Amino acid sequence: MRTILLFCRSRRMFTATGLLIGLTVAGGLTSGSLVRVGQGTAQSIPSALLLLPAAAGALVAVSAHSPMPVWDRLGTARIPRARFAQAALLTATAALGAFAVLPDEVLDARGDAAAARNVIALCGIGLLTCAVTGAAAAWLPPLALAGLALTLGTETSAAWLWSWLLAPDPDLGAGVVAALLWSAGAGVFSFAGDRSLRGPAT
Repeated sequence: MRTILLFCRSRRMFTATGLLIGLTVAGGLTSGSLVRVGQGTAQSIPSALLLLPAAAGALVAVSAHSPMPVWDRLGTARIPRARFAQAALLTATAALGAFAVLPDEVLDARGDAAAARNVIALCGIGLLTCAVTGAAAAWLPPLALAGLALTLGTETSAAWLWSWLLAPDPDLGAGVVAALLWSAGAGVFSFAGDRSLRGPAT
């Protein structure tokens, strides 16, 4: 138990959990607000569908930084399990929070399930980026992808990269994408950790 508490404190997990809860509450309070998607359309989506997941993904990615690199480099079997538990706990806090506080449907079959799905997906992207480039820049991809979906919508040929973020609650394909992204991100992060642990690329 003492080791677990030390790990949680070193990763500032209590602080991160508190911030995620705060984000969720803010998302719930603004759940009725809509934002315009794309440049030349009148399509609107609930703001919480993108803004809450993007902020949660960025926060989870930043919290993946290891302040104890010596301990992380020991390579014992407990470390990957601890990293996975960290990723799962923080993602679950944000996703379940979004599912709990947001309405079932805000607009066009988009509501709590779609927001929770996007939380899972963008947290996975943040974790994967942390393992590849390091936690210092891992917050950028979740925000950038959500920003592209918000500003470009589905009007460009590259929209397939982010159009699933705009999908309604029951969209199976978007759910599969989210599951695959989180599984990849959590898996790579659990075994590899923050990129900075392995030193500069050669």
